[in-house]
Amino acid sequence: MSARFICENCKYEVSLDGDRCPFCGKEFYAVYCPRCKHEGLPGEFRNGCPRCGYLKQAVMAYRRRHRRRNRQEKTYFPRWLYTTAIMALLLGIVGLIVYIALVLR
Repeated sequence: MSARFICENCKYEVSLDGDRCPFCGKEFYAVYCPRCKHEGLPGEFRNGCPRCGYLKQAVMAYRRRHRRRNRQEKTYFPRWLYTTAIMALLLGIVGLIVYIALVLR
């Protein structure tokens, strides 16, 4: 079973770390566990239910996947920037060769 948090106001799925619904803007004042009916602040449920452990493994697996995905994302410069830099370098080299050829003439 995967961890899913649903806003009771608009019924949209929200992230595990949110204190507010991104769709309707409702702030979460309390969260309750459907298994043991423990009610508490959203921060208490960051690793699943603190009383019975409901969804603890699913929450931790979600965090591992999310962390791994963020680590794998690398930022590269756009291809046009590489192409422009190579073209400018080649143009500079050709210009230098032409200049040397004209001076040595």
